[in-house]
Amino acid sequence: MIDLSSRHALVTGGGSGIGRGICKVLAKGGADVTVVDIDVAGAEHTAGMLAGRGQFRYEQVDVTSIESVTSLLQRVLEYSVKVDILVNNAGIIGSKD
Repeated sequence: MIDLSSRHALVTGGGSGIGRGICKVLAKGGADVTVVDIDVAGAEHTAGMLAGRGQFRYEQVDVTSIESVTSLLQRVLEYSVKVDILVNNAGIIGSKD
């Protein structure tokens, strides 16, 4: 396993499925992990189950909304200098049209 300590990972769609699995692997490697999902309960659950040396947070975000994503980035930069690992895993079904 690669040592990810002192790295910050942000995973969209981290509240369940593949995203949750990715969060677990990153946490096991020692990364700080921000779990991002539109389903805040799922994101909170994932963050609560992570085990490792890092810090774990969760954020509710609608990745189809520029305002929501911009707000996320502002919040993340309040507790982290940068995002070292970005996993764009969130699935989007259909369009708003």
